This record gives sequence, C-alpha cells and structure tokens, in this order.
Amino acid sequence: MAHTFLVGVTGLAMFAGACLPASPEEIPHVSAHIAGAPTLSFVEIIDAVAPPPPQCEGARWSVKTGTDPDAQLVNLGSVTPTTIQTMSGFVPPPSLPENARVSPVETTVWAVDATLTLYMEEDDADYHVILKDQAGNTMITEIPSPSCVGAGSPFAEGIARVRSKFDAMFSVTTGFQVANIPVRVTGVGFFDFLHGQPGVAPNGIELHPVLDIVFNPSPSALALNLTLNTHSVAPGDPVQVSVTAANAGGAALVDLYFAILLPAASGPGLGCPNGDAVALFGNAFSTVVVTCVSAPPQTFPILFQHLSVPAGLPVTGVSNFFSFMWPASVPPGTYTFAIFATPPDAFSDGTIDAGDVPTFAFDSLSFSP
Repeated sequence: MAHTFLVGVTGLAMFAGACLPASPEEIPHVSAHIAGAPTLSFVEIIDAVAPPPPQCEGARWSVKTGTDPDAQLVNLGSVTPTTIQTMSGFVPPPSLPENARVSPVETTVWAVDATLTLYMEEDDADYHVILKDQAGNTMITEIPSPSCVGAGSPFAEGIARVRSKFDAMFSVTTGFQVANIPVRVTGVGFFDFLHGQPGVAPNGIELHPVLDIVFNPSPSALALNLTLNTHSVAPGDPVQVSVTAANAGGAALVDLYFAILLPAASGPGLGCPNGDAVALFGNAFSTVVVTCVSAPPQTFPILFQHLSVPAGLPVTGVSNFFSFMWPASVPPGTYTFAIFATPPDAFSDGTIDAGDVPTFAFDSLSFSP
C-alpha cells in the first residue's frame, strides 16, 4: 500500500462447611442438648448436615449448558481470540430469551487471555471464575457441573474435561479463593442478567460454559522483521518498507505499532528535550502523531488494535507495507523505522513493563540534503 509521506517537523513517525462433631465421642453431647431428640448415629448426623445436592437450575439454564434448540448453531471447531475489553463492548438485546441464543455473540466460541483472580463454587454447582485484564476490566466465566448438563448437549465433553482440569489445579469451595494466575479461557459467549454478581462485566457478558482452560499459557511466538530498500536517501528517492511476520506458537491477539524515530537534533524543537522525538502511525495509517518516546505509552496511537494472529503462521511478507518519495523539507540525520507488537491493551496502565513488547524489528536510513 502506498501512503503519502507528508513530512516537516510534524509529519514523520516512530517509537522505538457446616459445624460437624470433631469425633464420634462428641455425638452424645450434641444429642443431649436437643430436647426430646432421638439418639442419632454418626452417619445420620452427617446426612442431616450435608449440603443439599445442586439445584441445576436458574435463569437461561438451557443456554448455559447447551440444551437449548440453538446450541447446534455453535461452531465448536472455530475459536475467535478476543479480549475482556472487546467483549465488554458487546451490546445485549433489550430482553434476553430464556431458551434461545443471541447471535453471533452466543453462537461463537471465544478465547480470552487474562488473569484468573478469584474462584468459588455457587449454589447451582457452577464454578464462578473471575478474570481480569491489565487495565482492570473484569468478567465472569462459569464451569458447570457435568452432573447438571443435560443429555444431548454438544458442550458436555468439553465441560467435563475443563471441570476435571480445574479440579486438578484447585480445591474449590463455596467461598471465594484468590488465584492470580495467567490463563487462556475458551468458552461460549453468554449474556447474563445483572444482579450484582462479583466480577461481572458492565454488559453482563460471560464465557458460559467454559470449554477449555490453559494455565500459564505460552505467549505467541510472533516474530516480526522490517527492512528498507535503501539506507541512504536524497530528496525524491523512493523509500519502501517491507515487513514479514511468522508465528510458531498459538493463536493470539496483538496491538501492532509502526513508528519512525526522528533525528535526535530535531527533538528539542518538537518538545522532546531528550532528543527522542518519534512519529507514530495510528488507525490503519489514517493518523500520525509526533510525540516523545518518553511520553506516557497509553497515548501512543495503535496502527492495528486487537489484530488476530493465527496459530502456526508461516513467514508471511508484505513487500510494500509502507512507501513514499523522500521529501526535501525534513531535517538531515538518521531515521529509524520500527514495528512492534504488544499484548492487547498492554500500555493502558501507563507503563511499559517486562513482556509488554515481546517482538520488535527496525531498520534505519540516513538523509543528507
């Protein structure tokens, strides 16, 4: 794609349980305090105080467990990577159908990378699992009890598998427990009614049921490369930026940035006394912002936000990723072109942390008028 390269000092861009007796001996003591109570055996007392079986019911229960008529519309062979922020933007209908799905949100299998913060078992035996992203957004994911999944549900196998995997990792109780572990959760979209449930997204969106969970997932093995067709230019010379990408890991979402680091001498005139002026392109090359590398990173424009990178992507190139004729009106010096990817919304917390920029590629050229 060819893009007009409008320079000047403002035109270039880059970054570089219940209380049971403790022992059988205590049972007579317990019975003695119940006026007229018959003598109970230890087994009878346990049966009397044992929690009731799960009720296996609730609002939109058939949709939650896959026994609704629309369950067959869910393509279990296709998984769409997304984020909590994106899903929190889905608009629910004015009213939620009790026994039907809201397409396409509730007919899609989604995958979210986030931090598992809290979990517990609810009265209906669902595991209530809260996820949180780097920006502090939260959403609920739910793992039903296999015993509560009706016959014929296409989700039954996945639910049983993920429930077993979760039980192998945690001892779940009816009270919230803290986890704080990175996860990749895969499940079917579901709009729940808002009733003050802990961790709920503002629109009530959930992954319900969860069909898979990966603890401490390996990050995508995305590799980027950037090359220029020349390393020395004069006014009017063509400049072409070529980019390749490959991913030897799993599918992932990334935010992609493209920038040009300007000559250090131009920095003070652009409000960057440290000589770190940079121009960053945003919104699919529709905008360009000149700022400083030391500026708050959440202000950096994103070229492509939440870009989906497929698993096992072979080396794929774009030979004309960005091209222009070099203008005569720009300052002399070295210009460094860079492309880098971050996890979704990595800079939203205002800091660049370790692991925020897992892949980065650059190339430079010099200009002498």
